[in-house]
Amino acid sequence: MAANNFQLSVKAEQDMENIYRFHYEEHGVARAENCILDLSVAFRRLAGANGSAQDCGDVSDGLLSRQAAAHVIYFKHGADGVKIIRVLHQSLHDMQH
Repeated sequence: MAANNFQLSVKAEQDMENIYRFHYEEHGVARAENCILDLSVAFRRLAGANGSAQDCGDVSDGLLSRQAAAHVIYFKHGADGVKIIRVLHQSLHDMQH
């Protein structure tokens, strides 16, 4: 993983597959692809800058989160870039708090 890059955890990859599947089944292929593209852009922005993020250190050391449309991205900064830990729908995030 190079600096200013991102890497998805296995769970985050599964989250993305589930997000795509949901949007595909509910709204069609164009909406599903747009959602995945928007999240990919958000991942690149996280990797490119240390903007504002919510500290989730009470859950795991160094864990941060940031809202991206209807989703919450959980991630950690590392020497080689950003590791995306999970990508959850806002409603799941709200249930955890």
